[in-house]
Amino acid sequence: MKSRPSQMQNQNSKKNPLVLEVMESRRLLSALATGVDADGDGYQIKLTGEGSLVSADLGNLILVDTNSASNLTITVTAVGEHGDGRVDVGSISTSTANLGKLAVQGNLGGLEAGSVRRITAQSIGMAEGDSLVFVMDGDVRSITVPGGILGASFTIAGDLGQLTVGNKKDTGSASTSISSSTFAIDGNLGRVRVNQSLTDQSVIEAGGDIGQILIKKSMINSTVRAGGDIQLLQVDGSIYSMAQVGEDGSMTLEAGGDVKKIQVKKNIGDAIVNISGDLGLLKTGEDLLNIKLWTSNLHNGLIGDDLNGSVFDIGQRVGKLQAREVSGLTLRVSETLGSFLVKEDVTGSMLSVFSRLDKVKIGGDLHRSLILGPIGCITPPMTPIRGKSG
Repeated sequence: MKSRPSQMQNQNSKKNPLVLEVMESRRLLSALATGVDADGDGYQIKLTGEGSLVSADLGNLILVDTNSASNLTITVTAVGEHGDGRVDVGSISTSTANLGKLAVQGNLGGLEAGSVRRITAQSIGMAEGDSLVFVMDGDVRSITVPGGILGASFTIAGDLGQLTVGNKKDTGSASTSISSSTFAIDGNLGRVRVNQSLTDQSVIEAGGDIGQILIKKSMINSTVRAGGDIQLLQVDGSIYSMAQVGEDGSMTLEAGGDVKKIQVKKNIGDAIVNISGDLGLLKTGEDLLNIKLWTSNLHNGLIGDDLNGSVFDIGQRVGKLQAREVSGLTLRVSETLGSFLVKEDVTGSMLSVFSRLDKVKIGGDLHRSLILGPIGCITPPMTPIRGKSG
């Protein structure tokens, strides 16, 4: 004979019905390793998503079977008595497997992977023993390095969406710049923001188009090169070289297509600018000195102060070129020059225009200079002194 449930049991079952709680989605923890680094900081290595950690050695981390949903984070869990709150990671390898997010609370010395969604490290290339080699066999959505990049070589087989280096609030250490580093991107480069300088023979090169390169301070002894178009190169300081034009380490800007804007708040000096297509705007706040420029068309050249010691070879047309003073300029235009406007003197210069020179306006004197081509209008005052015009 089966016993009946007691009255108390019936009451408890009514008060405590079965409840199914919907748990928040959690990423699978694939590997977790801890340790203490050389200066006494405790650290944690955590891999979530697919894959496994074959080697947890900070000098050479090895992962296998990861994919674009796998995230690797390396964090400092406890600061030692003599620690700096940072961990140095010599290199990370997934072979050619993809990786989602990679975050390092410290310095990252090298990386071998497939495509990577996001790379974040406090610095790159700042520790002794870094491999300095970064090879990504696919697209990289973003790279963020507040503490600067030194001596690193990046090879990216796909596109790079965004590169951000330096801290906006940093007022000054050159160590937060991009220095002596190379970025070779097979595809397109979306946006670069350097909150300090691009310096010491660094190279940023894309096989396709470059969207924007924004440099908060200066571009020194470095190269920017695109197989396609460049939308904007903006430098809040100066562009200059410590080497002679054309020598190793001299400043170079090259584009296989058009360049929409080059805007520099201070000076451009000792540089080569070689553009297969058109240059929409070349604008400086101060001087342009010792520049060799080749382009099909220059729509607007607006020089804030002096234009000196430069050679401009223009395949077709110049819309407008203006400066405060001009010295030692050679300007060759195969078709037409819309307007050449100088507020003060023109000295030791030659303007050669094949088809038509619409307007010349010189506010000062013309010294030892030659103007060749059919001139539509010369606006005084312009006094030729020991020179020729015609």
